[in-house]
Amino acid sequence: MASYYPHKQTVLITIACVIAVGGVFVYAKQGSSPKKSDSKPSVSTDIKVVSSEKISSTTDWRLSFIDKQTPSTPKPISTTQESKDLTLTDQFGRDFFARYIQLKQSNLIENESFVADTLNQSIYSAAQSAEQPKAYTLADVSILANATTAQIKAYGNSIGLIFSTHGVDGDPAVVANEAFEKGDMSLLKQIDPIISSYETITTMLKNLSVPQPLAAYHVDLLNAVSSMAKTSRDIRNVESDPMQTMVSVSAYTTVQNSLTVSLKSMKSYFSIVGISYVSTEPGSIFSQLL
Repeated sequence: MASYYPHKQTVLITIACVIAVGGVFVYAKQGSSPKKSDSKPSVSTDIKVVSSEKISSTTDWRLSFIDKQTPSTPKPISTTQESKDLTLTDQFGRDFFARYIQLKQSNLIENESFVADTLNQSIYSAAQSAEQPKAYTLADVSILANATTAQIKAYGNSIGLIFSTHGVDGDPAVVANEAFEKGDMSLLKQIDPIISSYETITTMLKNLSVPQPLAAYHVDLLNAVSSMAKTSRDIRNVESDPMQTMVSVSAYTTVQNSLTVSLKSMKSYFSIVGISYVSTEPGSIFSQLL
């Protein structure tokens, strides 16, 4: 089974914030100062486990990375462009820029409190409109009513076989953290097989017949794996849409815990009904859950 790192979403959130917010300030500065648009703007301002304390005290590598990038040409606000055609980061930038202009027109741009509130409002608005993973329900799975003990045991072996065969090797947040530390975004391609594994497991769980007593746990597991697939995709696309990455990664630990809890719940049920697996059976994977 995959190894999970419970606090690394803090790292990706930090990375996404630096890129998204830094880009927006460049965007706002250029948009509000057209005469200086020809000059190059200056922007100033975790998977291995990296603590939040370490993140807050060691930001040089992030600032160095940002400084090395060529800022994107700001996109003009278009009244005809559909929001659905914009990334979440685009929407965030457009919203913040509009609020920024209002502050400037009201001579409040030097008021740090107002600027902070404005930024928070834009972040909240973006989070509310962020794409969410598909939510599966009992109606999305095939349920076996009156399943026999043999069928329940076979189901456990099927779950074990799926995870042992298509288990995720690696953590997308670890890969992204390494990519940012080294300033080498080509490393993000290492997330592709992780995405593929989660997507394969999601498909196989959807197609599996589930004994009635385990149906709720199965749906929880399906949603957790599906969410991990989406989170991995969003981390992979952190360069093009860091705000979406930030939103997805904010739920990283919750989703991981949900995945583990659903499997542990299955393990408890097997124990209650007297089902056990020998080491040669795929279902023995449940014995690895502590």
